[in-house]
Amino acid sequence: MTHLNWHNFIVQKNPSNYKSYQRGNKSWFVVDTSFEFEVLLLHKELLEFFLQKHYYYNLEKALQLNANVGYVHLQNNALDKSSWIPLLSGYIVYTSLGGNFFKLSIKREENSLQYFWQGFGKDSTFTYCNV
Repeated sequence: MTHLNWHNFIVQKNPSNYKSYQRGNKSWFVVDTSFEFEVLLLHKELLEFFLQKHYYYNLEKALQLNANVGYVHLQNNALDKSSWIPLLSGYIVYTSLGGNFFKLSIKREENSLQYFWQGFGKDSTFTYCNV
């Protein structure tokens, strides 16, 4: 397996629960649909997930800003369209950024959402978590 088709490798592990998608920039991500998505009361309000530039210098502030958000606002400037994507409890996605591999999980914690990033470095099999 090469890094170029890592998404096929992940889908082949469980084709009934994993689905791959290609973004407009030709990068890939895989969604794990084996968990039930859960809509919370916070989804009644259209609050957007927001990360300021250099957010990693003040993670506590970033956490406070995003404590009760339920959506990501995506804009496609090429098509002059935008979408509000709900962030649902149970959502799991695998992706590659800058040649490194990551897993994002969203879980419910009382009436808020918790976001978990796991880093796998160059491990395109998502076996050895190092972050």
